[in-house]
Amino acid sequence: ALSDAELAYQGGNTKPMGALQKRIHKAEKKAQRDTLEELWTFYDKNNDDKINYDEFEFLLRDWFDAHYYHMPTLITRNWVQTMKILINKLKSQGKPVSKTLQFLEKKEDIVSQRLPMHIHRLFQKYDNSRCFRKIFKVADQNGDGMLSKEEFMTAFFEQFESTLQTSTMM
Repeated sequence: ALSDAELAYQGGNTKPMGALQKRIHKAEKKAQRDTLEELWTFYDKNNDDKINYDEFEFLLRDWFDAHYYHMPTLITRNWVQTMKILINKLKSQGKPVSKTLQFLEKKEDIVSQRLPMHIHRLFQKYDNSRCFRKIFKVADQNGDGMLSKEEFMTAFFEQFESTLQTSTMM
């Protein structure tokens, strides 16, 4: 049943998938911005819209921790939405979808239960501290040893867009 869904996507109209990817991207970007805004407010103790390296490192560590819990939810929801679009495409072509729906119902629970654990393990293995200095240096455009909120958000979302474009090309 899954291979039928894959074939329907590959041979059919990809507009629903493109629209879904745009909605997902927009939701992810908003979630990222909201999380970063909250963290920035927390770590910018004197409200001068600047943070030093130590505050930056704590902010990023908290962001990664928040991401550990947020990402599995997004991935699961995106997987389910994609499968539903593919099933609707099959249904519109008059193909039987009852087995595919049963497959989706079974796998949705498995993905929801197991994926967070696997993603969390993956992130725990990666030591981010080696990257933080490089990120800070690149983001600190004026070289004053402090990051303004604008410098940080610009650098973050430039990298976010770049990463998203790379992942959608694969």
